[in-house]
Amino acid sequence: MPASIRCSELLKSFGNAVVLDRLDWHVEAGAVVGLVGPSGTGKTTLLRVLAGLERCSSGTVEMSTSEGRTTGRVRTSMVFQDLALWPHLTARQHVRYVLPPRADARRALRAEDFLEEARLPPTCWDKRPAQLSGGEAQRLALARALASQPDLLLLDEPLAQMDTSLRGELLALIHEVVEARPATVIYVTHHCREAMEICQRIAVLLGGRVQREGTPEEVFWRPGCREVAQLTGPLVELPTRWLEESRVAAAPGLGAQEVPLYEEAGILAVRPQQVRFMGPEGPNCWEVSACRPDGVGWRVVLSQGSCQLQATCVAPPPSGRAVGIELAKPE
Repeated sequence: MPASIRCSELLKSFGNAVVLDRLDWHVEAGAVVGLVGPSGTGKTTLLRVLAGLERCSSGTVEMSTSEGRTTGRVRTSMVFQDLALWPHLTARQHVRYVLPPRADARRALRAEDFLEEARLPPTCWDKRPAQLSGGEAQRLALARALASQPDLLLLDEPLAQMDTSLRGELLALIHEVVEARPATVIYVTHHCREAMEICQRIAVLLGGRVQREGTPEEVFWRPGCREVAQLTGPLVELPTRWLEESRVAAAPGLGAQEVPLYEEAGILAVRPQQVRFMGPEGPNCWEVSACRPDGVGWRVVLSQGSCQLQATCVAPPPSGRAVGIELAKPE
């Protein structure tokens, strides 16, 4: 059964370095939560505390299931960032080793079920980790984590070692196996886009605390501060005075304060989806210096005298060399 988690005043330090700073966090049973943050912010440490691999300096972690199992009895599995596979065991042996005792009668068949679910080819089942490719090793680590039938599944940067060509395929696999079982899942990554694809909620860890939490849409459109905004998606930043000088325009019916995700030190930020092009109008007249495809959008460079704006936009500017810029309200 899925486990609920409650962290209270959680403090974890290594020497003089405080990694988790009186962290309070609650995860509902059955939730699939993305835990995002920059490298070194304590994401892996928090997962290791939840897995029982690290002791808190102070504070408490309480877990429970609807069956009444509490902290210490909640079944927890973890996919480690470095996979932590056992070099002397074959793929089949990895999975059989962690199967619950009640699976004894059908142990061999149950092991194969989990290997198949992780889509590890049968030709790999009797190979050791050194004989597997990176993608195959990742599938084995996932199969091993699933085999213990966890109440809580912890995934620590599961795609960090993957080539770009494999990331989408493995992310879809993780999404599929997570959806297929009743478990609470915490997915750690510093690529927020990954978490937003498969998670119901996003928690942003900064300074040893959860600084922002909500649905992917809430965190993306209402980040609350610059650090969270930068972590959760692409930004277009420009001087606030450009709105005041009418070099850019707010969409009709909007006040200037309704446009930015955040505004500080004379700079406001919007998402690429908020940037629209219009016909040039008065001071709002920009020359298109460059426009080229960039991922799912367009990288546009706009110039106006000594002023320059570089932005990744959802749509390219209309044909012609001069455009105006209109900023829409966050969705």
